[in-house]
Amino acid sequence: MKTFAKLALITLLALNISTAEASDQQRQTNYQKLFNQLQAFKNDKEFHQYGFDECCKYSMWLKQVKAMKAASNAPISPTL
Repeated sequence: MKTFAKLALITLLALNISTAEASDQQRQTNYQKLFNQLQAFKNDKEFHQYGFDECCKYSMWLKQVKAMKAASNAPISPTL
């Protein structure tokens, strides 16, 4: 796995996620969606060339991860 993909996975795993409440269930669903997207593009040639640069299509994915992290205060409990 290349550096960008490793950093993205670490970012996702560092998210504070819980499934105890309804809002947490939505966060868990969003987390799973983002994780699945990462799995789909992590080996993409364009991703390895440009990563999360603002110019490229994967920058929005990283913005979504950062927004989710900023909005979360619960302890980690991802189920992959």
